[in-house]
Amino acid sequence: MSLKSILTRPLLSRHRVYLLVVVHLLVFTFSYRVAYALRFDFTIPPDEFQLFWRSLAWVLAVKLGIYYVSGNFHGWLRYVVFSDLVGLLWAATLSVLSIAAIDHFLIWSYQIPRAILVLDWGMSVLLTGGMRSAWRFSREQFWPMLRRSDLRRAIIIGAGPSGVGLVSQIQASPKLGYRIVAFLDPDSSKIGSRLAGIPVLGVPDDAIAVAAAQGADEILVIAGKLPGKRLRVLVEQCRAAGLQLKVVPAVGDLLDGSHSLHVRDVDINDLLRRDPVQLDCGAVESLVRGRTVLVTGAGGSIGAEICRQVLRFAPRELVLVERGENNLFTIDRALRALGTATLLRPCIADILDRRRLEQVFRAYQPEVVFHAAAHKHVPMMEENPGEAIKNNVFGTKRVADLADRYGAGSFVLISTDKAVNPSSVMGATKRIAELILWHQAKRWPGTTFTAVRFG
Repeated sequence: MSLKSILTRPLLSRHRVYLLVVVHLLVFTFSYRVAYALRFDFTIPPDEFQLFWRSLAWVLAVKLGIYYVSGNFHGWLRYVVFSDLVGLLWAATLSVLSIAAIDHFLIWSYQIPRAILVLDWGMSVLLTGGMRSAWRFSREQFWPMLRRSDLRRAIIIGAGPSGVGLVSQIQASPKLGYRIVAFLDPDSSKIGSRLAGIPVLGVPDDAIAVAAAQGADEILVIAGKLPGKRLRVLVEQCRAAGLQLKVVPAVGDLLDGSHSLHVRDVDINDLLRRDPVQLDCGAVESLVRGRTVLVTGAGGSIGAEICRQVLRFAPRELVLVERGENNLFTIDRALRALGTATLLRPCIADILDRRRLEQVFRAYQPEVVFHAAAHKHVPMMEENPGEAIKNNVFGTKRVADLADRYGAGSFVLISTDKAVNPSSVMGATKRIAELILWHQAKRWPGTTFTAVRFG
């Protein structure tokens, strides 16, 4: 690293490097001095003590130079990991080899005892590694002990690599406000062991009892660790016991460029009654790649997820139809943040507004239509049956008519399992929408009409 790059660093960063250089200079001096003391049983002969002072300056210069070039002055102590300690080991080893080579080949007037170089190597590793580890230990263990009353006690379900990684990230981020007191894991053979200093106290079925015993008020579940059926049971148990249940992404789910930890509530995907159906990616890709895809209800929960999945297969254009400005703005910003090459076309439009909807179809000529716009909340539709009929029945009819009129090759209706033997207004309207598609498919063979039922 050049002197110019150092001088152009921000002032605070430069001061931190200078401080680390001074601290390491003191540590290396102490290490070298202790190595002499150990070599001569703490009674250093005068001539050896003189040798210590004659060699000290260049030994320190060699060690500082190697540690600096190897990047040991540019990290942050609060983020020290095992690989940083390995880097210290390499720097110490290279230093002692360099000092031994200089002492043997370039200096003729004296020679440093080899035992002292070995002792100095060990002391350097011990002191510099201890200094870095002590800082992180105090940050992650000592300070949380002083502010226990401020932290939420939590239990993690998933005593594996993801669980250990989660503990490390929580301990390294005091602002998250958690203190992990126990692990639970479906594998009962892990009970009684400790991971990252946290005991494994039981299986997920023991969650309520363990939480009561440990004074925990939150349970964190690693995403995908529990099947939907067991998670649903746990949700009900936690609700009855007054505990909060949160889902945390697994380590693999965090590899998206974001370094923040996101703890979320349980969602529908966690509670599926069955294993998720695996997509035939080849068939989906052949359907949307290089084409113009239109999604109605693009700002809703299902519509927004359809948009994200469609983008994976590189359509030429993605037309986002949504009547709510805020929802449309949110999904548009989220999709643009993905850096996609697909052209995004946000359109504020109500599927009941035939003139506006026709403008959108005429302007973009979609080849594939995903129709997700619908009223879906069962109790609300019982109170407002007319709105359910207008939106779910007549809205679907208008979108299907325009898809066929403007030559869309495929039309997919997002229906619901409540359309099976419907017992609610919402279910009945979705069943009628399915029958409309069945009728359309018979009348207009140019477009493939499909309905899929979400459970």
